[in-house]
Parts: sequence; structure tokens; C-alpha cells
Amino acid sequence: MKGLCSQCEEIGYSFEFVRSALSFQGPVATLVHDLKYRAMRAPADYFAEKMAKSAEGYKAFDEFDYVVPVPLHRVRKRERGYNQSEIIARKLAGKMGKTYLNCIKRTRYTKSQTNLVRAERLKNLAGAFRVKDPAQVKGKKLILVDDVFTTGSTLNEASRALYAAGATRVAGYTATRA
Repeated sequence: MKGLCSQCEEIGYSFEFVRSALSFQGPVATLVHDLKYRAMRAPADYFAEKMAKSAEGYKAFDEFDYVVPVPLHRVRKRERGYNQSEIIARKLAGKMGKTYLNCIKRTRYTKSQTNLVRAERLKNLAGAFRVKDPAQVKGKKLILVDDVFTTGSTLNEASRALYAAGATRVAGYTATRA
């Protein structure tokens, strides 16, 4: 049995379960926007700290060995100067005592998910990810990290790529949930 709520079970996500450390509202939403759109990297420390603290009380993560960031397309990463999920994931891996593994590539540029409804998000991201070297993930248990969970489309598509490359387990972990 997957560790998903009944709503998520109904949707049929490919990841085993997902957890979010914070709610995307008020000052937390502002911090996400600062990190993503205002070139402020300090919120990544805050998010990694909150995620590590939240994970301490959630033993299911103990069974996983690697922390994997959701990738940005190279064009968006060049525009932004960094991938916020990479920064959070790297810091989180250290705090959780797990290995950081940057193993997924975004294969095509996709429009921003911000103003899309769930069906559009799924279509927008279909086939947008692939694992760089399948040998890196074969037989591995991976925690897939992103900044915001809204509909789960991003984590779903990235986890599909990880499973297709041979990962045995994939869980999602986001800093915030919208």
C-alpha cells in the first residue's frame, strides 16, 4: 500500500508517497518567490532546515538513501542562475545524512506551471524528464525534492523517469504544499 491520502490514491501518482514541510501561504509563499524569482538564495537554507526537522518525525524517509532534485530546463536555469530545488536538495541531503544525487535531466523546455490547471500541467510535463545515467538509479530508493507541491504533476513525471531507469522506490518531498 502506498502512503498517499485517498485523493492522491485516486489520482494514481507514480511516487510512493509525498510529504511537504510547510504550507504555501503568507510569509512562506513570499520566501518561495524570493528564492525562485528574486535571486535570493537564503530561503533555501530555511526550507532545508524545516524539511530536515519535519523528516525527523517521519520515519518512512529512513528507508531511503538518496536525495534527488527536480531539474530545471537549462534555459530556465541560465535565466535564473541556479536551480532552487538543487540547492534545497543538496542542503537537505547533508542534514538528513543521505547522499545527494543529481541524476535527472529536463529534456525539453516547458511553459511555467503556475497558471495551468491539473490536466494542462500533466500534458505540459509529459515526457519532459529522463535519467542521465540509469546505472546511477538502478535498484535505488530515492527522495525526489522540489520547492512546491501543487497538483503533483512535476513529481509524478520525474518519478516516472526514475522508475523507468530502474529505481526501486521513489518518494516525493517538497518544501511547501499549495
